[in-house]
Amino acid sequence: MGVVLNSMSREIVEHLLDAVSPVTTKGLAETLGCTPRMVRYRMEDVAKWFSSKGVKLQRARNKGYWVTLEECTRQELKTTLQSDDSYHNIFSPEERQRFLTVLFLGAQVSYSTQQLMDIVGVSRGTIVSDVRELRKQLIKWDLELNMVRGKGYRISGLEVNIRQALAETVLELWSEPSRSGVRRIPKQFLDVKRERPHPATPRMKVLQTADVEADITFFCNEVERIESELGAKFADASRLALVIHLAVAVFRVQSGNPILLNDKQLKALKSTEHFASAKKLAERVERRFQIEFPVAEAAYITLHLLGAKRSVPEDQFSGDCDYFSLMARQIIQSAERLLESTIVDETLLSGLTTHLIAAYYRVKHGLPIRNPLLNQVKESYSDIHKVSTEACRTLSETHGILFPEEEIAYITMHIGAAIERINRKKVRKTQVAVACAGGLGTASLLSAQMEARFPHVEVVGMYPAFDLQKHLPSNVDAIVSTVDIGVPNIPCAVVNPVWGFEDIKAIESLLNLIPTVWDSKSKEQEKTSLPAIKLKKEAIRFKVKCSDWVDAVRTGGQILVENGFSEKRYIDSMVRQIETHGSYIVFQGGVALPHAAPLDGVLRPGMSLVRLSEPIIFPGMEHEPVMTIVCLALTKKIAPTELVALRRILLQDNAREMGAAETLSELMDVLGELVETP
Repeated sequence: MGVVLNSMSREIVEHLLDAVSPVTTKGLAETLGCTPRMVRYRMEDVAKWFSSKGVKLQRARNKGYWVTLEECTRQELKTTLQSDDSYHNIFSPEERQRFLTVLFLGAQVSYSTQQLMDIVGVSRGTIVSDVRELRKQLIKWDLELNMVRGKGYRISGLEVNIRQALAETVLELWSEPSRSGVRRIPKQFLDVKRERPHPATPRMKVLQTADVEADITFFCNEVERIESELGAKFADASRLALVIHLAVAVFRVQSGNPILLNDKQLKALKSTEHFASAKKLAERVERRFQIEFPVAEAAYITLHLLGAKRSVPEDQFSGDCDYFSLMARQIIQSAERLLESTIVDETLLSGLTTHLIAAYYRVKHGLPIRNPLLNQVKESYSDIHKVSTEACRTLSETHGILFPEEEIAYITMHIGAAIERINRKKVRKTQVAVACAGGLGTASLLSAQMEARFPHVEVVGMYPAFDLQKHLPSNVDAIVSTVDIGVPNIPCAVVNPVWGFEDIKAIESLLNLIPTVWDSKSKEQEKTSLPAIKLKKEAIRFKVKCSDWVDAVRTGGQILVENGFSEKRYIDSMVRQIETHGSYIVFQGGVALPHAAPLDGVLRPGMSLVRLSEPIIFPGMEHEPVMTIVCLALTKKIAPTELVALRRILLQDNAREMGAAETLSELMDVLGELVETP
């Protein structure tokens, strides 16, 4: 089987056969009207093609590509390339779909199966398969490819949808905007004539003019002129889309297919300040192309100007900014309520307002937008996307605007970016206290090892182990000590002064307990960034007899497993965490909150409660017998300070009352709203 060359690979081969000196990737890209990356993607196939002909494609850094050939061999290869009229050697499957789309949309005439076979030089089976796939592709534009008996295939649908399909198909030929904006347009679009066009190479021409390249330059200049008039700064993709839209509009008018807008839509667009600029542009288009550009075309240009994505806010929208700013604030407030977190900042408000201005007009006038990142956003930011969807639903109720999922995905990106910015601000070093009984030298060695091996850790101080609680700062996250100490509600790792492998593992395990992103809310608010969770009645056990603390934790953990909150391995992780880092999960009032890291087997947020029949003692906590075990399964790490806050929120200082309850009914009364109601 021969090497498959698509149209771009074929052009590269042609150029290499004509070249008298090495050609660079950049040079090929400029010749072909594409990006260097697109050229590099094709070079493997090009090298294989030459190899199949017994020729080596040579390459040298800072020099380029070349082939060393006798003149007779060079001419033979050119003849071979020109005589090979296989459709598959010209287009990839994706290119075939784009070609057929432009072929049908461009002329809008009927093509029989035989005519299509003759045009592209392929078998009936290939054409039938391509037509079947094209029908599927056209659905997204609400277009149909119908077979008319005795005539052939023909596309039918609204002019607006035909233009959108044509513009998007041409836009696909330009997979990566150039740094200079829209100055460089792909040759497949320009249809620049080659010196030796292949007889089977189909034309993908959109503009029916003598000097296509000059006309594209005209459109580029007009878009820049519009930006200057409006005080706008379009995004690169929108600038390119406007150029292509203008080219498609001229082509469709030349073909006798003007745009049709209803009176209401036409009146609404003519009332905008952008219409004046669009009308002047339409007049300049009429003069250049010697065509009549109806007022509806100027209105349709207006719609594209209104719906184009901006890099910065536009002067012409200054009067509407208050309205769209209010809309942005409402979305942000809805998102904050659902996220239970403050996310607003100036960047989010400004960026979302700018986006909503264009999105509003796109939705209002039915101008579709394609979001190439839609599926990726929904997958990578699923929670934020759900929040954005709900926030937009609330907005639709107050403003009557129903955003499609493509627009919601863009809003998700704005909100996600704000959350990322906040998280970056919240990231701080883990605060660790060093305690030892061996004097300052030992403490200094421990501190030096901590800071050298764990750069995200800040040693807040070195303290004598015997008097640690008296001197310990309130913001300490964890303790690293050379002796076993028991500080309430702060996890600890006991290590040797000179670390070995086991010591390092113990510290890594300790630090893994501490989240690196912290909630900025104050302690006085007694709030936590953790999700609100309720206690299911099925997850409560009353007057359970356990032999020791391990038995009690395992009992609570088994309830988590039975209720689908965690995997079974999570039970061992809770026990191991207490064995390794101490009984910091024990609180005054005889309550313990065992938990482990989310990655240790949490399936969904939840908790279990075990009220013991007799108190048990956790390691080092002889002074605080425990009567109530509340096992937590949380989908995010929980810091010691958050654990304290969560204990207050969940139990509301009712720990002793829970331990003293004589009946299950009394316990349920004490728990109150913590228990989930049916």
